[in-house]
Amino acid sequence: MNSPAPYVSVLMITFNHERCIARAIDSVLEQETAFPFELVIGEDCSTDGTRAVIEDYVRRYPGKIRPLFRDHNLGCCPNFIETLRACRGRYVAWLDGDDYWIPRDKLARQAAFLDANLDYAICSGRARVFHEDGSQQPWDYPDWTRTEFTVDDLLRENFIPTCSVMFRHGLLLEIPQWLERMPFTDWPLFISLSRLGDIHVIPEALAAHRVHSKGVWNQQTPEQMAEARREFYRQLAAGLPELAEQIAKTEPRQ
Repeated sequence: MNSPAPYVSVLMITFNHERCIARAIDSVLEQETAFPFELVIGEDCSTDGTRAVIEDYVRRYPGKIRPLFRDHNLGCCPNFIETLRACRGRYVAWLDGDDYWIPRDKLARQAAFLDANLDYAICSGRARVFHEDGSQQPWDYPDWTRTEFTVDDLLRENFIPTCSVMFRHGLLLEIPQWLERMPFTDWPLFISLSRLGDIHVIPEALAAHRVHSKGVWNQQTPEQMAEARREFYRQLAAGLPELAEQIAKTEPRQ
């Protein structure tokens, strides 16, 4: 008998997360929902034991996890895009392999909000940011009291933690080619979605985000981060010319 079509697809991308991916997967499998959901894992040819951990979970939870084992390293952005293309749910919730969810009703609450509010494209929440080395105290982001946002807000700052987000899958019938040229994936994807619907932020920590030495963004120097942001705005203006005027007001200068 075929399993029911998933209402929500949980998209997880991972590379060399052997130490922490079990916590991420467990936090997904612990979700309490009245609807079926799937976990789609894009494993990007890790050089540690990440793949073996995933294979063990696939054996123990047949039909619940769909692994996409790459035969060569695609890189973060292409791996995300290919994993997104494999998702089948009405909604997609994104969780990287080094983060995890906190409440067991995360998926249920976000799906219920999007079901009831058809003019919203994205429902996210706060992330509890913690440094794995204990160098800083944990803190929640964003910590604003405001909960409703539009694309204009998102052009100025990416306030959506990827580990907290759920979005409508069918809004982007095709993934734009310019997204593949971006220095990072989350922010331009959220902007593309928010052109088609508003954003709701649940004022609660729905996920935990690890800051560690092997994180892709954390390995960048301040100069590299600044250049990545400039490149982001250049590619965004080329890909979304209807937003070029707004982007010009926001784009950082040399």
